Amino acid sequence: MKIVGLMALHYGIEFLPWAVRSVIDEVDEFWFVHTPVGNHAGGPSDLPLPEAEHPATLYEAAQAAAGGKFRWYSHSGWHSEGEQRDTIFQLAPDADRVLVVDSDEIYGPGLALAAIAASVHQPDIRNWRLPFIHLWKDFYHAVLHDPAYPVRLINPRAADGDATFDAVAYDAAKRELLTRTVDYVPEFRTCVVHCGYAINPELMRYKMTIHGHRAELRSDIDWYHERYMNPAAVRDLHPVGSEYWNAEVIDPFTYLPPFMAEHPRLSKAVAA
Repeated sequence: MKIVGLMALHYGIEFLPWAVRSVIDEVDEFWFVHTPVGNHAGGPSDLPLPEAEHPATLYEAAQAAAGGKFRWYSHSGWHSEGEQRDTIFQLAPDADRVLVVDSDEIYGPGLALAAIAASVHQPDIRNWRLPFIHLWKDFYHAVLHDPAYPVRLINPRAADGDATFDAVAYDAAKRELLTRTVDYVPEFRTCVVHCGYAINPELMRYKMTIHGHRAELRSDIDWYHERYMNPAAVRDLHPVGSEYWNAEVIDPFTYLPPFMAEHPRLSKAVAA
């Protein structure tokens, strides 16, 4: 079975190497599908891309992180994020599974392998949704109860079907994994840790101008200043709006792989 990693890329240098590291052992090749133009909102930003996110810098970081599994494709003509992501089916037509990893997403230990194992038991399912939590401003606060799990594993051989990596899928995966020699069978709470709300303020300001839900962004508050830049804000945090988006204090290594202890942001606790 050929497993292909996919990262749809425009920015994300702060967490990119760590995101790749969290899954690189489970993929046969890793495609970075890059656009130099922010296209998630249907057009480019009025703000410049932060200098730290220069395409050459992203390229070098991606190549170093993926090593011999590195593949790169850059294009400026996509009209949407969906077009950008779907290009993987042309770039890797022989993929049996596509593991989606955004540049700000860290897979918990064993999760990628467990999700792939679960998909083996249900080969008619195309799209697998994986559980997520969202860091808020630092490694010590997170939104833990967002029910909107995105698709992060795709079976291109299946025509359709949608499933969530839940307790049933976990049990199937665990049985599958225990028949192999593996280093780690994850606990059921293992999830993808989304770090997109624990980024530097300059990048967050840029991100909001190309956000895929830009047309839906809140008008009742100045979200950037009243939520993201407000160190006391811990409730009602979503930039579009969600009753589930309230930050809780966490032990980061309940969710993050041990190597994240090396990340420079670990020492920064900025939320109240």
